[in-house]
Amino acid sequence: MLGRVRAAMCFTPSPEAAGAWWSEALGAELHREVEGDSVYTWVDVDGMEFGFHMLDEQRNPQDGSPCQVMDLFGVVIGLDGP
Repeated sequence: MLGRVRAAMCFTPSPEAAGAWWSEALGAELHREVEGDSVYTWVDVDGMEFGFHMLDEQRNPQDGSPCQVMDLFGVVIGLDGP
């Protein structure tokens, strides 16, 4: 059985904007990692990381899962939105 989920990752055209919005909404510090053109932002809330990656058509096409959860063993579970 799945226990606690540690992280949720969403792909977005603007990780900076998404991260800033959630940071303000949740009252959490915004963290940033920039590597060349790749930007990753995240907020930690009660031991859970909410991360925002650049939308990448090759690795995460639009008809793929817009949000993913990784379990403790590195298994990625996709969550489809409405």
